[in-house]
Amino acid sequence: KDDIRYDVDFTNDILEQDPRWKYYEGFWEAELRATDGNGDAFGASIFDPMSPGSGLPYNRTLYRGYYNHTFVGSRMETSRYYIFPAPDPSFCETPIVPPQMNVLGAGTCGVNGLLQPAGFYGTASFEKDGSIS
Repeated sequence: KDDIRYDVDFTNDILEQDPRWKYYEGFWEAELRATDGNGDAFGASIFDPMSPGSGLPYNRTLYRGYYNHTFVGSRMETSRYYIFPAPDPSFCETPIVPPQMNVLGAGTCGVNGLLQPAGFYGTASFEKDGSIS
């Protein structure tokens, strides 16, 4: 059998290489929870810009995610949007020491939530087996 990696006539189209990607394509909405290793949900936590990975001052007990997965030929693009609700007012009463923050940007703690965009761009692998890198 010839090696498809070197076959110029073999498709580079991801959906033709592996039709299972068709089930992943489209717009998705999800209800999400951020949890620790014990399955306990993360609530809001103070953010400290001087301490990388310190916290996110928004409610992560239950939030929404929106995903748009698009395939065009050998390319895949994923756009993700996470919407975190404002924290409970009791969190906003927690004392903070600058540069710590209980809200990001110009919002108001306990009033404004957070929209966090993210994305991914990938292409069909050289293997031509439907994998993406």
